[in-house]
Amino acid sequence: MKKILKIILATICLCAGLSFIQGKDTQAASYKLSGEKEKIGSYYIWVNYTDGTLRVSKSSSGSGKVIAKKPSGKYGYMSGPIISNGSTIFYTCGNWNEGRWNYLYKINVTGKSKVLLRKSKTSMTLDAYYNGYLYLDTDTVDDCTLIHLASIKVSTKSYKIVKKNASFYKQYKNYLICMPNTGDFSMLPIYLYNMSTRKCSSKLATGCTPNISGGKLYYAYTTYSTYSSSKFTFKIIRCDLNGKNKKTVVSKLRAGAINKITNKYVYFSNWSGLNTYEYRYDIKNKSTKLLKKN
Repeated sequence: MKKILKIILATICLCAGLSFIQGKDTQAASYKLSGEKEKIGSYYIWVNYTDGTLRVSKSSSGSGKVIAKKPSGKYGYMSGPIISNGSTIFYTCGNWNEGRWNYLYKINVTGKSKVLLRKSKTSMTLDAYYNGYLYLDTDTVDDCTLIHLASIKVSTKSYKIVKKNASFYKQYKNYLICMPNTGDFSMLPIYLYNMSTRKCSSKLATGCTPNISGGKLYYAYTTYSTYSSSKFTFKIIRCDLNGKNKKTVVSKLRAGAINKITNKYVYFSNWSGLNTYEYRYDIKNKSTKLLKKN
């Protein structure tokens, strides 16, 4: 039974994590992380995964101009997301046929000045750009679930793993929220990497769905023993960005999954049959509102 609950909770957290891939908070700089066709500066920039091309366009319609292609060969591919400021684009691609080589490139939006920044046997997923450094997730050759946070100084191509066993979860200004990606999910250590100082905190807390709001770190915590009727009993906890002054702001919230936490609300989901119900819990007023039924 405990193994089944681990699988359920892993799926819940994976879904919550995937929702942030489409809209990570990139307030810190003009560079933006994008996993879809999106206007950045004067251009719409996107990866066409069907034919393995990087495309740009000044219009939201049409197929755009191809400025980069996947590596040649049967197993060449383009991967995402990309990072761009509308002028410079960073992207990744690879070729399984070559023995799992992966590539990280910098290219101008016109398709010129293409520069190889890194070639690696491990995967590379872009996370953020800040003050001349790219941040990315990279796995290990023997275990694709063991993810590390790494940085590359763009001007020198110098590469460094800045936090082992910590995968990018979300960005807030100059902070990267990171957690392990273990595959076998449980409440996980939460870290903050400060891109201004280029230093990572020790473990700040243990939980899930972390978010910074109002200058504080919020996260949820539960245990397998609370699971019943497709729901867990969650606590919502707040602390300073150094992990101190922890305070439980919601002592008991029954939910199938916690989707996002702010200093005012907790967004969560429940399921009944084939239906998904999305709710918003008001922390101050202790009231719940149904937002959507799918």
